[in-house]
Amino acid sequence: DMSGSMESKSQNIRKLDGAINAIRQLIKVSSERGNNTQIAIVPFGESGPSCSKGYPVDQKSLDNFSAARDAKLNNYLDNLQAEEPCASTNLYEPLKKTIRFLGNSENTNFYPPEDSGKTQPRLSVILVSDGYHNKGNEAQEFQKLTALLRRNNNIIIHTLGFGLTPIELGEKYNLGRAATREDIGKGSGKVPDKEFVDKQRLAEIAKLTGGIAEFSGDAEAIAQNLQLFLNSLLGEYEITYTHPNAERGSKHQVQVVVNSQAGEPVESSPKGYTIPVFGRSLPLPVRIAMLGILSAFILLGGVLPFYLWGKRLKQEA
Repeated sequence: DMSGSMESKSQNIRKLDGAINAIRQLIKVSSERGNNTQIAIVPFGESGPSCSKGYPVDQKSLDNFSAARDAKLNNYLDNLQAEEPCASTNLYEPLKKTIRFLGNSENTNFYPPEDSGKTQPRLSVILVSDGYHNKGNEAQEFQKLTALLRRNNNIIIHTLGFGLTPIELGEKYNLGRAATREDIGKGSGKVPDKEFVDKQRLAEIAKLTGGIAEFSGDAEAIAQNLQLFLNSLLGEYEITYTHPNAERGSKHQVQVVVNSQAGEPVESSPKGYTIPVFGRSLPLPVRIAMLGILSAFILLGGVLPFYLWGKRLKQEA
């Protein structure tokens, strides 16, 4: 997020500097842990009357991947860090363009042909923002994003809010409660536009895809949160379970429990499933051939001997 509020300070550090330093740490760890992690850094922000410079999200800015160990990423961050951001925040349009770009099934980098021998990569977005969607029709834009994400459910979005929480803003400006979008404004009992971060909406965006939503006003904590996202990206597992006494049509429930030495066990919600059929269906020609062989066996091994035996009995009589 290259909005003007990223120029302000959080705990004596410019927000943009804190975010970029955290991204540098993410790149460093990715280069050490990820065998083939590709990263694209996409700044976003809209120009306006008081800010001629914007950061449009388009094909060029999206299709800008580099290997995690490539020095170009840090060089690009150097250039961004030298900027004085002043754009306004539009959360939805850049995000929708990103999802459409990653969801393009004709892009063989993201969707390799089945006969290529290549594994389809995990596609993830980390959205870092210190603001809120300050354009009109916010609720409608969120619904459009929701529909788009449901059509592209292989893309995970993690969100990272950078700033004071609604509760902290409520305390700072003596609201007596958590701040909301309706409290944004100037004067007594109002929250300045540059300080409000839509924590709830960022969390809802992440939840739509099963991603992680984190929030902090501390630059060091931002780096730790990005590390958490990386652990999620590189540490996913697929668990395969074979039922020992499976019966066709039987109903069962499955639940996953993860034990950790660092804390209490984590349990998933129970989920029901039904065993429909065993094995795969044979091709039609094979089934016809098997039916023919079985019919011939029954004819020669059962019907024909009885026919001959009956004919012999009649002759003897």
